[in-house]
Amino acid sequence: MSKTQTTYRKTKSGEWVAYGRYSELMHTEGKEISIHKKDGSTTTRVCRKIGKPFRVDDGAEMVYAYLEGGERIPRWSGPCCDVCGSTRGVHEAFDLSGIGGYACYQCDDGFLSFA
Repeated sequence: MSKTQTTYRKTKSGEWVAYGRYSELMHTEGKEISIHKKDGSTTTRVCRKIGKPFRVDDGAEMVYAYLEGGERIPRWSGPCCDVCGSTRGVHEAFDLSGIGGYACYQCDDGFLSFA
């Protein structure tokens, strides 16, 4: 695979982007770009946004192209405490009248009221 080909790269935040020469990707916002995979095949994706250009060791000006559909999907992290909103140490609790809810160990003093 040539160094001039546009390839996939994972950013520090975990997002997959296209990585290639700025001269090839600078006018591709909103357009389809060809990305070369490790196995030698090529795929086409739509460029959502071009990042800030930067220089690499050999002096080439490179850029990240952020792709459509590449946004990270937030995952459900479990129940939240009904009192403070924390997600740490949350368990199902019942108040004195039997109404159920979720409370963290810090907020659960045994006298909660979920009503």
